[in-house]
Amino acid sequence: MNYTALIRFGAGLVAGLLLGIGAGVGASEYDQTIEKEFQVSAGGKLVVQADRGSIEIKSDARDKIQVRVFRLVKGGSQAQADELFADHEVTFKQDGNIVSIVGRNKKDRFRLGRIRQPNMQVRYTIRLPRRFEVDLKTSGGDIRLGELDGSAITRTSSGSIEITTAKGQVEVKNSGGDVRIVSVDGETVASTSSGSIVIKVAKGKVDARNSGGKIEVNEARDVVLAHTSSGTIIVGLAAQPKADSHLEVSGGDIKVTLPRSAAIDVDARSNGGKVVSAFPVTSIVPGEPKPGALRGKINGGGSTLTLRASSGDIRLNESAATTR
Repeated sequence: MNYTALIRFGAGLVAGLLLGIGAGVGASEYDQTIEKEFQVSAGGKLVVQADRGSIEIKSDARDKIQVRVFRLVKGGSQAQADELFADHEVTFKQDGNIVSIVGRNKKDRFRLGRIRQPNMQVRYTIRLPRRFEVDLKTSGGDIRLGELDGSAITRTSSGSIEITTAKGQVEVKNSGGDVRIVSVDGETVASTSSGSIVIKVAKGKVDARNSGGKIEVNEARDVVLAHTSSGTIIVGLAAQPKADSHLEVSGGDIKVTLPRSAAIDVDARSNGGKVVSAFPVTSIVPGEPKPGALRGKINGGGSTLTLRASSGDIRLNESAATTR
């Protein structure tokens, strides 16, 4: 190949690459939206079972449920998009004050044919009465829940879960992502396989479990049970504990803040760290306190606060709001 031919070959190669990039940037998009509306009254229940996609719930004062299912296909042809839309079935059912939404593929997604079949993204946006219960499940996507005067069950296989306000009980299960709750009045049960669990205000009992990440409850007004395999546990007990609490971490620190007037029995032990208390503790075990253990009474004793760390420090601090 002579020099001139080489230049022409290089120019053609660059032009081909640019054309390919341009085709990728300008890839076609196809969308389709399903809209439904249901007349309901406060105190009902919404059930969503989605094979994929994010779910966003907002509330208002109207006695109706408004649903929008937004589906987007990127790339491919119109025929391929139509095939995906047709295969993805969304069914709606109302039984009195209970509304159910199910999204699923009629065929196996991995058996639709060509390897280069474009993928479809799904998003559910739903508005409902504020005094309502929800049971939400998606196999892949985020869940966002606004202000709700009812109980909430939320589950996702991947993605994050965020709840603004729930007046009733809350159950959160995440197979891979963060959990964020601003305020909950009832009992909270939260778990994630990876990510963090953060609860700002918990007025009821908290049972939080994490396979790999931190657990943080900023303002707990009731019992806290928390376990994580790795990460830090941070708990602010904002009131006198009503019953026994138990915090356990396999690889990290535990930090607890208490009101100055809190009356508790403390049983704190770390196998690979030290235990430090900002409160005077009346020891009930001869030879303690010592660096890795503290068993005794604060302000005369009361419910038991059990703290266990395989490695890491345990610290008991006075709540900043009560410090003078």
